[in-house]
Amino acid sequence: MKPKKATQLLFLGIFSLLLAGCELVQMRVPRGLENSEMELEDTASLFREKHLKFGPWLMSEVDRDWTSSTSSSWSLILVSKSEISSRQGYRFVLNKSGQPAFAVECLTAHASSEVDIGLFTIEEGSTFLSGRVFRPDGKTVVASLNLPVSGSESPGRIDFGGRSWSVAPEYRTSQGNAYLDHSGFVLRAGSTAIAAVQTVNKARIWLSSSLPEEDKDMAAALLCALALYKDIGKESR
Repeated sequence: MKPKKATQLLFLGIFSLLLAGCELVQMRVPRGLENSEMELEDTASLFREKHLKFGPWLMSEVDRDWTSSTSSSWSLILVSKSEISSRQGYRFVLNKSGQPAFAVECLTAHASSEVDIGLFTIEEGSTFLSGRVFRPDGKTVVASLNLPVSGSESPGRIDFGGRSWSVAPEYRTSQGNAYLDHSGFVLRAGSTAIAAVQTVNKARIWLSSSLPEEDKDMAAALLCALALYKDIGKESR
């Protein structure tokens, strides 16, 4: 159970003031990727979607849908409940050396509920990210992404070419502290970290140089998909 929103807002305000004097949060780099960071050009601006260029890859033609939401609520004496469901799709093209390599489509789905009982509030929520990677023709699916971003401790899964990788949010910072929200995502083949993307503050990307070229291409497409992820649950609060 949590205090009502006035107390929550007070806590967040104090916490924000404390953060103002601290250095920017950086994601903890997974073991084995410390020397694998790639030079990154991020062209994001106020009136333009994020475009990323790293190595031979360029993420372009980014298109993001408006967030659609539905809500319901009821109350009975001292108890009330509200529920919100939101969805947002986005898509982009990944180019390699100036040629289209993949077309990627993703969907973020968020569901949350809030129950007020007297002086207390119980909140629950979960966010799920799914995606598909296509050949440039936009018809042939070559990989799928299924990731519970929040509301579950299970890692996500990436399936392609008869193989699978795992993907999970990273909550630790470079100082080893736990961050309130995830600071990025890590891709693993078995227990080995093969790629990562920082999504808090300035974007950063790490990609293992030992991967086969086709795996690097796939990892690049997935890193871009994760870099574009937005927590639509925050928009509904």
